[in-house]
Amino acid sequence: MDASAAMDEESAKFVRIRETLLEEIRKGVYGESLKLPSESALVERFAAARETVRKALSDLAARGLVQRRKGAGTFVTRRGLRRSGLIGLLVPDVSSAKIFRDLASEIGRLARRNGYGMVVRGLDAGSVAETRARVRRIARELVVQHVEGVIFRPLIDERLSASNREVVRIFRNAETPVVLMDSDVVAPPGRSECDLVAIDNVSAGRRVAEHLLQRGRRRVAFLMNGTVLRRNANWSNRLFGVAGEMALRRVGDAVRLLDFRPDSLPDLKRLYASGFRPDAIVCGNDETAVRLMETLLAMDKRIPQDVAVVGFDDIDLAASFRVPLTTVRQPVRLIAKTVLRTLLARIVRPDDDPREIRLSAPLVVRAST
Repeated sequence: MDASAAMDEESAKFVRIRETLLEEIRKGVYGESLKLPSESALVERFAAARETVRKALSDLAARGLVQRRKGAGTFVTRRGLRRSGLIGLLVPDVSSAKIFRDLASEIGRLARRNGYGMVVRGLDAGSVAETRARVRRIARELVVQHVEGVIFRPLIDERLSASNREVVRIFRNAETPVVLMDSDVVAPPGRSECDLVAIDNVSAGRRVAEHLLQRGRRRVAFLMNGTVLRRNANWSNRLFGVAGEMALRRVGDAVRLLDFRPDSLPDLKRLYASGFRPDAIVCGNDETAVRLMETLLAMDKRIPQDVAVVGFDDIDLAASFRVPLTTVRQPVRLIAKTVLRTLLARIVRPDDDPREIRLSAPLVVRAST
């Protein structure tokens, strides 16, 4: 056997040793002593080189699943005892919101590639009291299932902010690592002690403002109300970016904040009757923007000639609406890859300082601007 083939064989043995020991740790094979077989025993069992066995044990130690004690052997750690091979994903409306279905699918695919199964729990819409009770129950269920870590997308309804923090406390008390996706559990500019992976909403808002200014728009409004969502931290950061960029460039008027539903024809008529005629309206998400465009068209407003409209997320409807919508695209694959990688690192190194990772989101220009 040549050297290259020998290396390939040892690499395959390394993976087999590691995965076998992982499975045995999960099943509790090592009993009350928690002691793994000696290196010599593993060399004989797997017909592998001692260096290959040491590499597999070192990999398990790096994950925090075993501890190697000089002169005593290798022992399963407390984290190793909870090894389930499962990761929890807690997101709102996974059954109805396409972006969360896409994220759940991509995170699940990447988790399987890394040897993990996924436990996905969606928070279906309901009353505030029902949602509070449900989110607590689901968090406790994930703890009972011994998930090794959780990806949690907090509910962004301000009335549920205390519930978000309670979920984090439940996981923290169980020593279950948590990575937040999309938004924090505390209002900006505050930060929790959790890892956070999200798009850079402020920069995205600045990008929107730059685009509108290049199109000659000067009377910009931001609609801080939707058909389902209302004011929340993400939308506030998007407004902050739009208004800040316009202020820095010292062009146009201050961004006008609108607070009515996008399908409210009377409110929109009152806006125009007040004398303020926006030449661009930015919305907190695409669903809001599409409903607004329907209302504007019902008023015989031309898009974009009379008023440009911008959304966020790039859902399917954004491109298929009769006036295709300019929007900021959520980079689903990048979010999924980054959030899972961050969680796996947190599982291995639970005591590292919390990280905040902001991802760039591209502006997709279409006919609405």
